[in-house]
Amino acid sequence: MKKHFLLGVLALSVFFVSAQNFKLSGHVRSGVSATIDGGKDDSGDDINSFSVKKWLPGDYFGDDELSRIRLDGEIIGEENKYGASARFQYAGEFDKIEFSSKQIIYANAWGKFQDQRLFVSGGRIKDMFFTSTGFEQFTFITKKTGVYAVYSLLPNLKLGGAVVQEYLYSYSNGSKLYPRMDEYDKGTKEFGKNAFIGGINFTKDFFSLRGAVAGAGAGYANANLKFSNGLKFTTEAIYQTQKTRNECRMGKAEIAKMIPAQIVLVENIEYTGIENLLLGIASYQHFKDENYLDSDGSTLNFVSVIPAVKYTFTENFSAGIESTIRFFDSRYKGDTDTYANIIPRVDFEIMKGFTATVYGDISTDTDRRKNSIGAGACMVF
Repeated sequence: MKKHFLLGVLALSVFFVSAQNFKLSGHVRSGVSATIDGGKDDSGDDINSFSVKKWLPGDYFGDDELSRIRLDGEIIGEENKYGASARFQYAGEFDKIEFSSKQIIYANAWGKFQDQRLFVSGGRIKDMFFTSTGFEQFTFITKKTGVYAVYSLLPNLKLGGAVVQEYLYSYSNGSKLYPRMDEYDKGTKEFGKNAFIGGINFTKDFFSLRGAVAGAGAGYANANLKFSNGLKFTTEAIYQTQKTRNECRMGKAEIAKMIPAQIVLVENIEYTGIENLLLGIASYQHFKDENYLDSDGSTLNFVSVIPAVKYTFTENFSAGIESTIRFFDSRYKGDTDTYANIIPRVDFEIMKGFTATVYGDISTDTDRRKNSIGAGACMVF
């Protein structure tokens, strides 16, 4: 498998390099962290006091925390009428790198027809039209295998749909499941409504709206507002039926508590109207979240608020701080005390494209989250 995968990557690289309008970009980042107060995690296992796989923590500035290698390759054809794009990504410990086809996040070809009003793409999909553009960035089709088409009804209005292989029915002991998960690979697939996704994209000056609906019973919507004074507001909402919410895997991996919730609302307000200063606040509301149950086993609600501030002192030096504050439903049978983690950081651009960061992670409840310190470096090219 690895041999075939590496040969495929080599063939794709030769094809890319032979194209005159080929672009290659990406980044490499890594870090180290040390836990200050030790202890055990929720599973009772000892917490490693030192880690070389964590990049930067944080829900506002920290991305997905892990060390990572990412390579993006893109070909744009004549008059922007056709093209292809691919992304390879590895996340984890650099001393244990293993390559597999799962690390090809997307690899697709596309073309434009009917005076470029019709866009058609196929392969491992990169969704360029319907992924929400708010803080969470929900998607039903990026990283999935299939085809999708988008038609521009108006210059500012696009409608489209996709057929996705991973959302076909799968059978295990006679039960239908969605989507087709690895543990049910011995089942059979049936083409049906679950394979279909529909989407909308409306963009007009300072306002944009995106959304998508999955045939199996899920949907999301996203609206953005941008003002000339540097104020930006985004809101997103996702809904999953009781049947599908445990099987769907949508949104950023690090927001783990989003996954079991039936409804999630996300808001983000950001202000950059003062020179060199960024002020932001994001919030998640999780309704019917299976991470939190009352004494009768009923799902409860969960809220998190994430304020953040960053100031750029010079072109090469900036400092910021963020915090994630968690609020629990009063009926939750577990630990209901509100707690927060606070993450100060400083960033140094040592040279163009190369940035080093030093941070601390301070928790108000070290039983649920440990204090730590660390540093990371990122090279962008």
